[in-house]
Amino acid sequence: MDDLQHVQVYKNDGQLQLKIQQLLQKLHDICAPSSKHSSQDLKIVLQSITFELDATIRQYEPQPQLLEKHLEQYITFLLKTFLDYELSREYIGAIVYSFTKVCGVKAVILQFPPDVYLFDKLIEICQKLDLDAIEYACLLWLCNMVIVPFPLSSIDVSLSDKAFAIGKEHLHRYSNCSKVQVISLILLSRLLTRPDSKFLLQSYVETFKNTWPALNPNVKLGHLLVLNKILKRAQLKHSDMEVIYNCILNDLLLIEISSLNALYMIKILGKMGKRYIQSFEYGTVADIINTLVNEILLSERTITGFDTNLRYGMAKALCTLVSQLSFQAINYQSQVIEFIFDLITVHASNEEINFPVTHTALLTLGYIALLNKLPEKFVDQSLEIARRFLFYKVNRGTVVIGSQIRDSSCFLIWAIVRNLRQIPQQNGKSTVAKVFEDLLVVLIFDNELIVKKCGMAVIQEILGRLGPQIIPIENAIARGEYILKFVELLGNLHLNQKICYLFVDEYYNAIDMGFLIEPLVKHICEEDGDGKYLNKLLQQQQQQQQQFQQQQVRQLKLLQLPDKLFLRLNISRPPTPDVIKNMFIKSKKWHILYDVDDFREAATQLFTDFEFDNTNTELIKGYLNYIKDRQLENYLEWHNLLQATKNEQLLEEFRAIIANQDSVPLDEIVNHLPHNTVLSKTIFDFKHFSQDQLIQLVQKLRNTDTFNANIRANMIDNLSDNLGGNYASSFQIEQLLDLFDDYTTTDQGDVGSKVRSSMIRLVRNNKFHCVELDLKLIRLSGELMDTIRHSSFRLLAGKPFSWPNLFDYYNNSIAGSQMKTEFWRGVVFTIGSTIGNSKTINEGFNEMLCHKITTSDIDILLSFVSLRKNRKMNRRELKCAQCTLQLILKLFEANYQFPQDLNFTHIFVACYNMHINTRNMNRIKTILMIFYYIALKSETCKQRVYDRYLWILKNHTLNEVKVFVGEVILFNIVNDLNIVHEIEDDNLFASYEKIDWFDIDDQAMELAEAVLK
Repeated sequence: MDDLQHVQVYKNDGQLQLKIQQLLQKLHDICAPSSKHSSQDLKIVLQSITFELDATIRQYEPQPQLLEKHLEQYITFLLKTFLDYELSREYIGAIVYSFTKVCGVKAVILQFPPDVYLFDKLIEICQKLDLDAIEYACLLWLCNMVIVPFPLSSIDVSLSDKAFAIGKEHLHRYSNCSKVQVISLILLSRLLTRPDSKFLLQSYVETFKNTWPALNPNVKLGHLLVLNKILKRAQLKHSDMEVIYNCILNDLLLIEISSLNALYMIKILGKMGKRYIQSFEYGTVADIINTLVNEILLSERTITGFDTNLRYGMAKALCTLVSQLSFQAINYQSQVIEFIFDLITVHASNEEINFPVTHTALLTLGYIALLNKLPEKFVDQSLEIARRFLFYKVNRGTVVIGSQIRDSSCFLIWAIVRNLRQIPQQNGKSTVAKVFEDLLVVLIFDNELIVKKCGMAVIQEILGRLGPQIIPIENAIARGEYILKFVELLGNLHLNQKICYLFVDEYYNAIDMGFLIEPLVKHICEEDGDGKYLNKLLQQQQQQQQQFQQQQVRQLKLLQLPDKLFLRLNISRPPTPDVIKNMFIKSKKWHILYDVDDFREAATQLFTDFEFDNTNTELIKGYLNYIKDRQLENYLEWHNLLQATKNEQLLEEFRAIIANQDSVPLDEIVNHLPHNTVLSKTIFDFKHFSQDQLIQLVQKLRNTDTFNANIRANMIDNLSDNLGGNYASSFQIEQLLDLFDDYTTTDQGDVGSKVRSSMIRLVRNNKFHCVELDLKLIRLSGELMDTIRHSSFRLLAGKPFSWPNLFDYYNNSIAGSQMKTEFWRGVVFTIGSTIGNSKTINEGFNEMLCHKITTSDIDILLSFVSLRKNRKMNRRELKCAQCTLQLILKLFEANYQFPQDLNFTHIFVACYNMHINTRNMNRIKTILMIFYYIALKSETCKQRVYDRYLWILKNHTLNEVKVFVGEVILFNIVNDLNIVHEIEDDNLFASYEKIDWFDIDDQAMELAEAVLK
């Protein structure tokens, strides 16, 4: 968990505890006989309280100990309510389960009172209702009762049998380690391991002799869970263990075994093996080990179904046996460890290695070493095996596997090191030093963050425990300073899934990095990488070689600089420059040659007569590195360069080239620009455009026909990054203000949003300001798209966006009518929308209701739905009008109290003009519903509205509109009439229901006229 979560829980502890207490009290009060809630209402309220309690309890997951302090109080209160009020039991069971999820089953069970006189009542409750929450609470309570420190028969001679029966029943009924099955197994294991229940235990195990093969796999799982728990708590007779062992062997002959069943078989075999070792029955132990390895680990199911949990379970079981053997049979222990080594095929290729078996073996060795049970003679061999698998990777289609094996290799090294007080004198010192070097390579090059973090932990462990033995510095003070400095620099690294080049920067003057050259070269050849860092490593080697030659040093040497320590381990020799160069050429990494000083001459010879080939990306990349420091002078060079821009992977290379040029063929670039992503992202990196050329390019940005939204957004972003220097005085934001209105829509959606977002970044990065810009920003501050809305408002108001902040800005900081108009033009697109994030829409609408709309605000809204003189509305205006109509309808539906001086006739007229001469059903239906609400609000408009409805029913050309008026509008009006009893005809509603509004006849019109006149 994050440290911030821990702090937050601690900070809010008082409030959370108070809330839990209040909710529990509310639950008790609501169940009391004095409560006047109906049974159905009571269930709804109890469910609501349960959900709220669960959410509050879950907040303690980072620090459950804070909740455990009050568990006794809460559980006692809940159990009293549980017994007193039957209707509460299901919900209390769910609340108890919430406590166990956070605090653990053991902590919660301890708070249940061992009141054995309630035994029969709990069994009755448990059997009465088949609800798992109630059963869970009852069984949890019984778990505490069956461990009372006196014979159960002293209370009731049949009590043990009853507990056994109820536990076994629920063990069979539930499956897959469900919560009730888990509590059932705890109940049974506690009961069967009591001193006065030995007869039950023997009977329980004996029944498996004849019944086990016929049992359902889920039932078997339940029994395996119980047996595993029993073996933890008590000693079984050898005859009983033999029965269990035979049952497991019988199941292993089956073709399919579930992973859970196999896991608990492994756990049981491990515990039984430990008991047999303690009894010196090594023949049986050998059988168990053979069963674990040959029948489970190496069986066919290993290839497909031996999952991670099984591997960890197997490793712990084998570790248990090896650890126990260390007390009683050291020679046998060594044989078992050697057998584990034999499971690992060290010299096989990565593709040939059995992944589950290797992972299991590494984990096993790690657990053995962690318990300090790994004999010293196996330390070197274990470290060499760990080294072998620190870099294990296998490509399986598009997936790369191996992180678990690399992680377990780190674990094995860590487990050995933490118990290694003295490095063995044979070859141990060199092995540990090599491991240290390999871990640094893992830290830098591994592409899994978890493996890198494991590697860092092991490095710190090695330095802390064995640093004085592997760091070749005789002076203890200097050695200590070096180790502290090394660990301190580790803290500066920011690890992620990419190569950690920061390590090279941080440790460049602290350690000889020759050992990194070969893995970096290999990584570049296989994937790609930064040749500049390779050049840096090679330069370090050259400098050190010269320095060491001058000092005539031929052994490990410490160089102490003013504030740095430099250490040369000199373990592995890096490849020679010629070998590296040939590796790059062989793998076609020509572009890297230009990053390395020693290879540039060879690269220049290679690209003197370059012929463009768009199928060879690596060759093109090398060519771009070749020309990046040159001025391009002829057509062929520019042609090759522009051809290369079709490859988006070469973006940064092209940026460096164009930024270095003194002149460019602008006309040819403009011809390529409309469909060239690389050019659009780099065009303004050229520093020498004249003012006329800059204006020409800016005008291109506004050409929506030639340049798509992505290209224009890229150009704006690139312009934003390069407006300083020569272009600072040549550009005015007014030239591009209309791009804030880019709402280009394609099959991909609102692609114009990319342009608007880029314009906001342009303004923010270059601090433009003008009145026209504020008009754009206030409109965008109400936009439905979150990123645009938030960034626009922050740019405009200098504070984070929230709906209260936006309406506060409208009330206090906007004076001009034009700004108010633009504010509402933006807001209606969000608040009036019927699609989008409902939470955002509802929050905005609620804040608008609190704002209290004025008559002038309504007038602005009506201006959006007013027809334009001498022209048709464009697409954006029509969408604005529709959202405005939907907003007005939402206000009516919310029963909003409009200003008293509002003239509803104005709304009627504006809407009337919008719904005629159109076939847009969405708009027509919205307006007809607005008419309905206007008729309710204004007697003046009521008859005009009803007359319009009648006209539609008689004359409208669209049958769908007629049906809407008949089925929706008239239904509401008839319903209103019945509610307020304005008519005496009780059969009106019945008459209405007989009408088929898809086929309007005279009878339908008579009814409509009767209602609407």
